[in-house]
Amino acid sequence: MLGTAAWKQSLIRMIHRLAILGDSWAYGAELEPGEKSFGQIIGDRLNVTSVDNVAVPGSSIPHTVLQLKGFLDKYRTERENPDNRYTVLVFLTSQQRHMTWHDRLVHLQPNGVAVPNANPTEHNLNELYYKYFSSDAAHDYAVNTAILTVQGICREARVNALFVAGWQKIKFWSEVDTRYMYENGKVTCADILGVKFTSMERGHELFSSSGGHPNQLGHQVIADRLIRWVTNQLIY
Repeated sequence: MLGTAAWKQSLIRMIHRLAILGDSWAYGAELEPGEKSFGQIIGDRLNVTSVDNVAVPGSSIPHTVLQLKGFLDKYRTERENPDNRYTVLVFLTSQQRHMTWHDRLVHLQPNGVAVPNANPTEHNLNELYYKYFSSDAAHDYAVNTAILTVQGICREARVNALFVAGWQKIKFWSEVDTRYMYENGKVTCADILGVKFTSMERGHELFSSSGGHPNQLGHQVIADRLIRWVTNQLIY
């Protein structure tokens, strides 16, 4: 059993960079200047050398594959040093969100297209997708193949990949390694905050005034719940 000082030193050696992947919750949307997302709080408490928050508001689970690749490509040369250790913390957003290309990256959501200044064509694309192509089976396929891809890339790159469900419990395929999911994917961040994300949480002490995202206290609550789990996953 490591003493406190040795335990902290082991964590410093373990994580050189921590990347946060996901959507606006992971990004820290609506936080005030100087406030930090739960991933950044975890990084600070683990004495991580550098935290890269590459989450994208409005994003989808499939898009985390591109977020991961961008992070790994950025530090390709640096990662050649075997003493540098890397971890990614993946926030699994709504399964119903989809990612596609339409002259630029477009994120499709049941409640609209999450891109700045979306034009009528993109809104029509959103409506057509959810009317004719969206299904539970299609969502399960997109989500599970994306998670398997992230896990495969991380194994190849010798990067730790940890996952936490956002506000939906996912039906993981048997091929998905749920050992690296917080509570095996059965407890979501919404559960941690004590809410059901079926409506906006306006007026809630843990949410922003708009009700769409955790405030600083909400991010702190999530970080407090995740920190021991993250630590245990990294000690091996």
